[in-house]
Amino acid sequence: MDTPQNQNQTPIRFIGLPQVMGLTGVSRTSVYTIPDFPKPIKIKGATATVQGGSRWVESEVILWMQSRIETRDTQPRSICLGLFRGRPSKAEQVEAECQGITVRALRAAGRA
Repeated sequence: MDTPQNQNQTPIRFIGLPQVMGLTGVSRTSVYTIPDFPKPIKIKGATATVQGGSRWVESEVILWMQSRIETRDTQPRSICLGLFRGRPSKAEQVEAECQGITVRALRAAGRA
């Protein structure tokens, strides 16, 4: 029997780290360090692999992924390049060279 609260709502589903990584393609470290990534829910239990550990709300992870797509589609290319960290892409290197600045300065300008 459905309660009135659940009739028009999608059920909430908790997913573990392997599912989050598979869904997003994001590494274990990035899941915990990306500033706007959804925060995990701590589940208490016997062990992290059986009943306890961290879980994420699947709908929040999907909304985060959709926000990344919207960011990509609405921001100019140079600003999108500034959102990524790590080794510079060839596109970043070429753009920085064309502007006569470093990749670091290009990325900083994109976040301003």
